[in-house]
Amino acid sequence: MVMKIRNRNGFTLIELLVAIALIMVVMVPAMAFLLNSVKGSQLEQARIEVTESVRDSLRDISDAVRFSAAEQVSIKYVMDGTNSRKAIAVGNKIFCKVGDELLLKTYTGATEISSIVMADRVTEFVVIGNGTDAKPKSIEVTLAVERAKVKKHSVTTTIYIRGR
Repeated sequence: MVMKIRNRNGFTLIELLVAIALIMVVMVPAMAFLLNSVKGSQLEQARIEVTESVRDSLRDISDAVRFSAAEQVSIKYVMDGTNSRKAIAVGNKIFCKVGDELLLKTYTGATEISSIVMADRVTEFVVIGNGTDAKPKSIEVTLAVERAKVKKHSVTTTIYIRGR
């Protein structure tokens, strides 16, 4: 009996399995690389957002101090629960940390008329005056923020007060 060899146009099951295995060998590392790149990009974006938030808050404080008369700038103590914390007073505005938020409070006399959250998840707001608290020559401000994806990010700036 003679077998005829037929001309086949398809692939055998073994050939398909070998091709799939070869494709998987290339695709699995490529997908791992792609996923790591996306995670790294998301982490960097979160770092950028935290940095911008901290710098924007410090710029707002610096602008308020720099563009006000020297007599209007002082360091005050505000209560945060049972703790007394240093805050920056500029005219009728006070920049202070309450809980985990950096607030800008506006007063008329002794009455608070508004409170704006400048930054949240604040872990540190340190105010150090050069000179007396009533008439500082300069104020060093450290602001630290911590977010879920980003460890504590801290920025320090020194604000010099004109006329002192």
